[in-house]
Amino acid sequence: AAFNAEHGLTDQHAVTVNDLKRGFYRENANIYSWNLPYEGETMVFNNRIPMSWDELEDLARINTKTYNGTSATTYGHYQWWWFNYGFSVGGDCIEDITGDGDWVFTVADDLANFIVADDAGTVTVNGKPYEPRETIEYIDRVNFTDTLRADLLANGSRLNDDNFIMPYIDINAAPSTVEKLYHTFRKYGIKKGDIKRALKEGFARLDAYHRDVAAKGDYILKRAEELGKQAIVLAGRPYHIDPEINHGINKLLTSLGMAVLSEDAVYAKGNLVKVNVLNQWTYHARLYRAADFCAHNDNVNLVQLVSFGCGLDAITTDEVRAILEKNGKLYTQIKIDEINNLGVVKIRLRSMLAAIEEAGRKKA
Repeated sequence: AAFNAEHGLTDQHAVTVNDLKRGFYRENANIYSWNLPYEGETMVFNNRIPMSWDELEDLARINTKTYNGTSATTYGHYQWWWFNYGFSVGGDCIEDITGDGDWVFTVADDLANFIVADDAGTVTVNGKPYEPRETIEYIDRVNFTDTLRADLLANGSRLNDDNFIMPYIDINAAPSTVEKLYHTFRKYGIKKGDIKRALKEGFARLDAYHRDVAAKGDYILKRAEELGKQAIVLAGRPYHIDPEINHGINKLLTSLGMAVLSEDAVYAKGNLVKVNVLNQWTYHARLYRAADFCAHNDNVNLVQLVSFGCGLDAITTDEVRAILEKNGKLYTQIKIDEINNLGVVKIRLRSMLAAIEEAGRKKA
């Protein structure tokens, strides 16, 4: 692709680059400070090599209006992948739209993407079938019939910058949240004072919710001790509250005679724990403190729900296990994305309960 001051990145042109070992290459990249490409500067995309973080950032800036006023897109080209490499770009960047060598640069394309609706059944575009929730590929998106284009645009155009609002806010930082919400909603006539009052009320309600959760946790712990029952802190991520995801494991625990509460109900009772990793996530910090609370209370144990064997859960599982086991407590993990038979989970939980009771007898 070549850079043009009026049209941004444009169609490909013939060029030979030797020993290219980058996902995204610029002929005149400045290694000391970022700069827009020069007129006619060569850009090369290698679909065999992932982009490094610097290459990905460079490409994103070229396609972001803040840095390049000629860009067709507003927010650039950051990939969703959260590691330090972007996907190998391949057809995401350039497409031969006719099959005859008519290459166009597609990263900065400003046409809407289309996904087949859940109730649409199989949709055929240019002879290619698409099932519900599948995204129509670029080559088909730009070549479908006028009738289908009109139908899809009618559906896709309902969301735009005016009715789809998604500002990033950090509710832990009230001043910046006020500023962000004010800049987002001032075009609707909402005043900064109104936002401050609404935010103050929202924080008050949030604090009340946290107090209610802690109070309920205190009640459950007290009743469990009075009745001689084991209390289980069922720790998981926020989305694990969905019954379709957690498979009713909380009810399974109560059916086995155990009291169940969340890590949010008890974490404040635990100590700040020194862990072996960078503890930069508030959820992780609460989880570690909840594990510490369980580690120092005989009738309280922890079961951790995880959905993936990699990523952030790979960090928390090791740390939670270490906190519990160094204090002589059992660690139980259930990978809920691998469950297809609750009978297996029930056996696992019964075994855990038997081991807890046996450890209690030995301690007595």
